[in-house]
Amino acid sequence: MTEKNSSVDEKSFNDCYDVIDDDNGFLGKGGFGTVKSCLSKKTSKVFACKRILSAKVNRGKILKEIEILKMCTNQENIVEMVDYFEDKDGFDLVFEKMGGSSMMKRLEKYGTINGGEAKVILKSVANALKFLHSKNIAHRDVKPSNILCSSDDIIYPLKLCDFGCSEVGERFTNVEGSFYYFAPEVAALMLRVTDTGYYTTQSDMWSLGATMYKLMTNEFPIDKAFCANCSSTKNRKSCCLEPIIQRIYLGNYIMNETKLLSISEEATNIIENLMVADPRIRYTADQVLKNPWVSTAY
Repeated sequence: MTEKNSSVDEKSFNDCYDVIDDDNGFLGKGGFGTVKSCLSKKTSKVFACKRILSAKVNRGKILKEIEILKMCTNQENIVEMVDYFEDKDGFDLVFEKMGGSSMMKRLEKYGTINGGEAKVILKSVANALKFLHSKNIAHRDVKPSNILCSSDDIIYPLKLCDFGCSEVGERFTNVEGSFYYFAPEVAALMLRVTDTGYYTTQSDMWSLGATMYKLMTNEFPIDKAFCANCSSTKNRKSCCLEPIIQRIYLGNYIMNETKLLSISEEATNIIENLMVADPRIRYTADQVLKNPWVSTAY
């Protein structure tokens, strides 16, 4: 299935692909670029192209993302990069195209997941994270919008995507990702109150717990953390960021156990073991995969 990875000195993106530049071809937009469908001129196969403008992202950061993606080739629960190109304005990263949307879009369309789906998501994402962590790669942006489904009807196989925040190492000292899914040790860095001055790949496991909580309840465990100047979380202003980060750092979150338990007692137990403030006793990806309930997924 894999096209030949390109170097910056070979053919251009436009030599090899045609962008499907209509409403059906548009797949998403982020802070650093857009994702559209594209058609291989060689095979007529449809892929997903992530266009990143050099003016918005440091070139070294993009090259790092490419190198990490190359390390993940053929991992069953990570979206595979099949080609990449650089021109004077930026990069085009070409990926296999998943048939379905992200779990976030699926949540918005169909509502919260059931116990069977929770089991599949936990196994799939934990499998991806076990692989990454074995190579000292921290994803650093695990969240529902970065988990893609195989189709709109069937979520499995699920794949983790978007490695723009990822890094290789044993200790990390810069803050990356989406604050609702920050682990307490990442929040501590942001607040400059950390004892260690770093965090590890275990931060991804907290993010997985927060992701599962969101998918099972359509709430955030720290969603009520808004300041006195804001009337509701829907109208939250930038002044609310610090109290949110404070609550994450303190592990002071609100968990709707009634809603969680109505979906799955087993998933609730795993979430509680993932959202542990101390990363040393927080579940690892391997512990999630060895859970008897999770191991029966697909």
